[in-house]
Amino acid sequence: PVDLTFSTISEAWTQGDLGRLLMNSLFVSVMVTIGVIVTSLLAAYAFAVLKFPGRDGLFWVYVACLMIPAVVVVIPLYSMMAEAGLRNTFAGLVVPFLFAGPYAIFLLRENFRSTPTDILDAAKLDGAGTLRTLFRVMVPMNTPIITTLGLITIVSQWNNFMWPLIIAPKPEWNVLTVATVSLQTQY
Repeated sequence: PVDLTFSTISEAWTQGDLGRLLMNSLFVSVMVTIGVIVTSLLAAYAFAVLKFPGRDGLFWVYVACLMIPAVVVVIPLYSMMAEAGLRNTFAGLVVPFLFAGPYAIFLLRENFRSTPTDILDAAKLDGAGTLRTLFRVMVPMNTPIITTLGLITIVSQWNNFMWPLIIAPKPEWNVLTVATVSLQTQY
């Protein structure tokens, strides 16, 4: 271009409704991150500390799911969401990713296993139950890895393109990644 102009940015912001899309992306990313952190904390604590039959076998079967590419599950996941009536809804964007994935549980479990058992025994002697030990002892001690998991999750959800494109084709639940591509190809 001959002249430097910023009017196209304001046009894209208003015509493309980028403010709403930004809020949709932010809301989806934050909700999924909260869900992943809470569920992965519970599952990782169970796999790392609690004793139950078949714990290690179940954990390794769950971790084996890391070998399944995400693209393979798109069609069955779409079918389940469509049958549940969650197509083109906020729940359709969030529910499939709300629960902890194998990577999150593996990451937290390995970190929880490095916690000295003396600390857990001391919490038990002080009368702390399972959930109190998790949230009052393990979470403060493992805040850096939980923060890392949160950052990884929020970035991966923010950059998620394929699932929002498939499950929310109508513009009211579009996210920023889908909208920017449609702006790019439109002009």
